[in-house]
Amino acid sequence: AKYFGHDTVARDITLDDLNEEEMELMLSPLYHIQDGRDRNGRVVLYLFNHMLGRCRADTLIRVAYYVWVHIIVPIPEVQTKGAVVV
Repeated sequence: AKYFGHDTVARDITLDDLNEEEMELMLSPLYHIQDGRDRNGRVVLYLFNHMLGRCRADTLIRVAYYVWVHIIVPIPEVQTKGAVVV
């Protein structure tokens, strides 16, 4: 409720819940998911921190939440083997 408001507690967060600044960050090269997997079969996620000093912390948190919950976690390998963040 702190980052998305009380009206979103009982429903999934969607792209419509992100503001213009957060959508710009979503479209920036902040995150990259590698096509292949590491030797242990884990998903490799690259976090390019060039935007970390240019955005508000709330913006980064909201985008990170969306990326993890809607993009990373649904990948079957993440659920069984985990992910590596580089």
